[in-house]
Amino acid sequence: MTVIDIRRRPTIRQAARRDMDPIVDLLAAVFARTSLGRHLVGDDQTRQHTIRRYFRIVVPHAMTHGHVDVIGAGRAAAIWYPINGPASVTIPGYAPRLAEATGAHLSRFVDLDTARTKHQPVDRPHHRLGYLAVPPDLRQQGIGTQLLEHHHRQLDTAGLPAYVEATGARDSRLFVRHGYDPKSPFPAGTQAPQLYPMWREPRQ
Repeated sequence: MTVIDIRRRPTIRQAARRDMDPIVDLLAAVFARTSLGRHLVGDDQTRQHTIRRYFRIVVPHAMTHGHVDVIGAGRAAAIWYPINGPASVTIPGYAPRLAEATGAHLSRFVDLDTARTKHQPVDRPHHRLGYLAVPPDLRQQGIGTQLLEHHHRQLDTAGLPAYVEATGARDSRLFVRHGYDPKSPFPAGTQAPQLYPMWREPRQ
């Protein structure tokens, strides 16, 4: 088990090209364990591989058009997107690439994208936390908190709110502790788990 001493705050930095594969692996491993990951890919044998192929599309684009914070060599990461108006983040060639990556599971990934787009706030500029990934062996060490606080300081300085869709009660409690207000939940597709949208106003 890897242990990070939280008395010595780990260095949080913006991800570089060399971090791409470790971040993809991290996100796939963490996301595959969630109820949403199990819904998206019901087959235990192919779930992590399929989700990894999905993140091979998402992460390179996020590193160019979003903001990716990382600890260590991809040991923990947060992906943020600046949102300013109704235009959604567009990945070139996304539809055919998603179809190729997800195969028989495509419809559920499309439903997830549709649900997120429908509920994405567009009336105020803000940053959306797309993914916060901390592996099981680093849980309960304050790593997620440190990643959140790092970006929140930047948002507070800029006077920008934050938005996130939590995937469960434990995640929701984490975000509440960091000043997020819960909104009405919505399903991530047909017979899919609920997502819990939350909004954080900047602090002075």
